[in-house]
Amino acid sequence: MVVGHVQSGKTSNYVGLINKATDAGYKVIIVIAGTISSLRRQTQERIDSGYIGRNSSAFIREKENKIVGVGNYNVGTDIYSLTSAYYKKGDEGDFSQSVANRLNIPIGKNPVIFVIKKNKSILENLIDWFSKDVNAKVVDGTPKLFDVPVLVIDDEADSASVNASRDINEIKTINRLIRTLLNIFNQNTFIGYTATPYANLFISQDYNEELITIVKNKQYKIGEDLFPRDFIINIKSPTNYIGAAKFLVLKIQILSSQKSLWIFSGKQLMI
Repeated sequence: MVVGHVQSGKTSNYVGLINKATDAGYKVIIVIAGTISSLRRQTQERIDSGYIGRNSSAFIREKENKIVGVGNYNVGTDIYSLTSAYYKKGDEGDFSQSVANRLNIPIGKNPVIFVIKKNKSILENLIDWFSKDVNAKVVDGTPKLFDVPVLVIDDEADSASVNASRDINEIKTINRLIRTLLNIFNQNTFIGYTATPYANLFISQDYNEELITIVKNKQYKIGEDLFPRDFIINIKSPTNYIGAAKFLVLKIQILSSQKSLWIFSGKQLMI
């Protein structure tokens, strides 16, 4: 898990991480960009500029290579997005099986990225689509993709992703689907990004490895929970960052003297 201040550069941090992961050999990148369509599209635009180097909407809709951001540098890697920042009523650019099938980009060759909402139907469609890949095999009754390393980044990882049930056998919907998605790949890495990590620290480290779920009439094993067992990193805010701590002014009325004590950026001022 990566922890950072609000609006302090977390998106830039994981765009850099995605680039490094691609250099390390990851073939599938899934960014779960919150629950709101506008946030997902904003994240897609950042991914287009900082990672893909091409306008995803122009490529998916018109097959046009409209260069943006890092695309102005010849990096020598063809990266494909199966989601876009396009928006129209009924087509928000989020993951669609029909669009993915039309593009017909093979999984496991060139890097492929998905920027999706944290949404039940979107997650189910993505799980179902991966399970139908030509290289998917059924192992212990569940579809599995081998030798396709996946990096899943959960933006706002404290929102909806945490299983709110006390019983490890009673799993909430979004938590169940993210775990199922991860478990399709035999090589997977999950990293949560948040400014408020408190709920994530209380995720149970225990899980029932025999638990199964049904998605689109197929059976899947759910897999382990999302506790950040490998690392928790705090990213420093930039030197020019101005957040709540800079503006928070605490006024304490001192009744005996009828004076006010103000605390501003760690300094006390008597008024």
